[in-house]
Amino acid sequence: MSMNLAQISGWASEIQENVGDTGVSVAKISTWLKTNLRKLNLSINSEFYFDTGLQMILPDMEMNQSGIYEEMYYCNYLDKKVNENLGAASYEWIEIQGEDQGKIRRASRTDSSKVFAAQAKSCQERMEKLITWYFNISNPMTPLQVLYNERLSNNEYGLLYPPEEFEVRSSNSVWKK
Repeated sequence: MSMNLAQISGWASEIQENVGDTGVSVAKISTWLKTNLRKLNLSINSEFYFDTGLQMILPDMEMNQSGIYEEMYYCNYLDKKVNENLGAASYEWIEIQGEDQGKIRRASRTDSSKVFAAQAKSCQERMEKLITWYFNISNPMTPLQVLYNERLSNNEYGLLYPPEEFEVRSSNSVWKK
């Protein structure tokens, strides 16, 4: 399906909700989705582009392609979180207990960066497996995946025969655990 600005914005809103970071605006995510199509093109040998005149992503993007692209966004987001926290000298309060002589626990932002780095690595591995899966579905010896419904509909949607459990994440609106 071709995606116009309203659909891209709806997609970005869904991604923002899944990321859970209010510091990332829907507008920034929409801009990323419009301007990073080359990453998807290089990964899956496609030719998507954002037509500034029509204000649409063209040509039609199938759900498995948009699922891979969405995963690319999540990996990019996690990489940025690693860089934001790496080497930072400040601390984040993670637990405060008691009123008089309570307990205060802090975590360094470097520790947070390590967590994000592990998540980013896992995301990258998962994305590589999804890309491998994507190329395998075009192999005539591999049974085709059956898609149903469309992104941004009110009904449930996804794949009847999705990639393996370890290749998907619950925040990806195409492939959910």
